[in-house]
Amino acid sequence: MARNQPQKANQKTKIGAESAPTSRPTLRGVDRRTADGKRYAVILEGILVGLRGTPREEHLVLARRLAGIVRWCEGEEGRQAKGDAIDIGQYTSAINCIGRLYEALGIPTSKPPVDKDPFEW
Repeated sequence: MARNQPQKANQKTKIGAESAPTSRPTLRGVDRRTADGKRYAVILEGILVGLRGTPREEHLVLARRLAGIVRWCEGEEGRQAKGDAIDIGQYTSAINCIGRLYEALGIPTSKPPVDKDPFEW
């Protein structure tokens, strides 16, 4: 960008409904060419595949929230891996929310057996 051009102000990301069921739902303003945009889209598409069938609008809303939280957790894990401190309370709440959203969407998740030592499975 040239020096004399004004920079664009940060715009809020708008959530938009898709016009056709064949379109790939995402957040408006998310550029799928960026690493974060690609990762968000991959996560969302994986969630939608797990729904099996054509998702209703309420499923799309939950799936978008789930994809956003998963992406946020990945960012926090990256910061932690670099040695940065993270807010473990927020991270734990997000992880619990992920489990509840998967359950609300009816997508099975693998859980360790309750009656066995978690280090043996």
